[in-house]
Amino acid sequence: MLKFEDFKTIDLQTTKIMKKYKVIICSDWWSREKVGKKTEDALNRYSLEGWEVDSIKDTFWGYSTMIVFKKTID
Repeated sequence: MLKFEDFKTIDLQTTKIMKKYKVIICSDWWSREKVGKKTEDALNRYSLEGWEVDSIKDTFWGYSTMIVFKKTID
């Protein structure tokens, strides 16, 4: 059985900072140029809100792009 003495206190200065993730998919089945514009708009919009790009992946044919953003939670 655990006792109160078994628990350790947590030093707030040594705790890990958590990250929040957001996944955006930009797609347009008619035009690769529109996919590029939507991707550019998403990158600009979310970077202004403090999000960092974690990864970008496009499909084989180039008609959609997946962007993963991350943000540090204080």
